[in-house]
Order: sequence, then C-alpha cells, then structure tokens
Amino acid sequence: MKTKLIILTAAVLLTGCTTFEQRMAVYSNTCAGYGFEPGTVEFTQCKAAEERAYLNRAATRRAAAMYGGGGGSAPNAMSHGMGGCTPNVSTGGCL
Repeated sequence: MKTKLIILTAAVLLTGCTTFEQRMAVYSNTCAGYGFEPGTVEFTQCKAAEERAYLNRAATRRAAAMYGGGGGSAPNAMSHGMGGCTPNVSTGGCL
C-alpha cells in the first residue's frame, strides 16, 4: 500500500502543472500514509509542510531557469515547467 501511495504521489507531482486541489489530494494521501489522522492539527500541518516544500522546489526551478543554475538544458525545460506550462504559484495552476 505504501509503495502504491509513493508511486501515485510521484506520478502526480512529476506530470508538471497540477492544480492546488490536486496537490492537496496528493498531500492528504501522503500525510495519511505517514500516519496522521484527517481533521487533526498535525494532519493540516503535514499538508502545509508538503505545500511549502512544493513551492520551494518551484522557486528553485524558476531561479535555475532565470540564472542558469541548472546547467545543460535546464533553462529551456524549466521555463515552461515539467508539463509544458509555466507554474503559477499564486493559483497553483499554470500561467
């Protein structure tokens, strides 16, 4: 079960642009897999930590694209997101 959860989480997050709602669903599954009970403060904190990590990764990708920190083809790949779109951090969707 845990392996399926990890594969599902990775698949959703690696497909590129995901909506905020899609990410929250993945985080819910992830945090439940960690043993947190839905509806608890700890569960909510877990989901918030997962979103912060996602936003930090997105910011790192944008910085690498802007300043060439990724090397090779990173600027081209990152400037359009992994799924062919530019991530919109405000809405969680694509620009």
